[in-house]
Amino acid sequence: VFQKRMKTKKKIAETTKVKEKDVDYLSSIEVLIIDHADVIVMQNWSHLTTAVEQLNHLPSKQHRTDFMRVRQWYLEGHARYYRQTILLSSYLNPGQVGM
Repeated sequence: VFQKRMKTKKKIAETTKVKEKDVDYLSSIEVLIIDHADVIVMQNWSHLTTAVEQLNHLPSKQHRTDFMRVRQWYLEGHARYYRQTILLSSYLNPGQVGM
């Protein structure tokens, strides 16, 4: 999924307003690449942190899932510990370290 952080934040805001958690497409991300993190810090870091908080939650709907392919650690809620986060930046920021 290649998506701008503002679009992701708007989609999350829309689903929380309607009380429908339909951001299931963010649930199975295993490799997260954040490019130009130094530029994101100068713009609005909270958009990115809002999107990252929604990653690796259990989906709210089934969506024709083949459960034979779902990993056990994912069902146990440990997906965020197995996600690889690659952060590319020109300099290091305290917010980036906490990511």
